[in-house]
Amino acid sequence: MKFTCIIDACSFINLGDCTIFNDNNALKLLLKNASVIFTPTINAEVKDHYNSNLPSLTSRQSFVERTKKYTLPEYERRVFGNNLRPRDKNKGERDNLCLIIDQFARLKKGGLVYLTDDENAKRGVLNGKLDAFPIYHIWNSHDAIIYLYILKVIPSKEW
Repeated sequence: MKFTCIIDACSFINLGDCTIFNDNNALKLLLKNASVIFTPTINAEVKDHYNSNLPSLTSRQSFVERTKKYTLPEYERRVFGNNLRPRDKNKGERDNLCLIIDQFARLKKGGLVYLTDDENAKRGVLNGKLDAFPIYHIWNSHDAIIYLYILKVIPSKEW
């Protein structure tokens, strides 16, 4: 069973630029081994920084997930106390946190990973919020690469 990985634009781009295991793209390996999702805001941010190592806009649509228990603006108001405009700084990180909360609240889903390389967001807008909801693990791109390495190198029981 795959775990659910909610990824931000920075990590998505960083993993897309990283090659491991005989020139395999780290992002492609993560997409193969995890259920990767993100909000429409992240998809727009990736579009702004698109390069050939990343899935196309059409392919990325399959990773876009919307909140369902409450709307994203309602989650944002409840968790952060206000709403941001679509292109405001840290909007994607905030939206992804709301998506994680929605995944847990609505689906009672465990095994959630918040993958972000944005240290400024973790120390800033997400500070205090990340610890308030102990329902997921926080990874950065290095953690994802270590996970992929362990998955690839350490033999499984089937060996």
